[in-house]
Amino acid sequence: MTLVGVATKRYAVTLPEGLAEEVRRKVGPRRFSEYVAGALMRQWKQDRPEGVEAEQREAPPG
Repeated sequence: MTLVGVATKRYAVTLPEGLAEEVRRKVGPRRFSEYVAGALMRQWKQDRPEGVEAEQREAPPG
């Protein structure tokens, strides 16, 4: 996932320190936000599959 060309906004979130530091070491400080955004997007899609299916059913053909 890349955030180039996508509008972004800075948020303050609280994360478990050990987890955040492990991820930061793995991906590097410059890719930390991208990694977190990707994880958030995957979780969002997983949490709302019925919403996506409903949107697809309601969309006009075309």
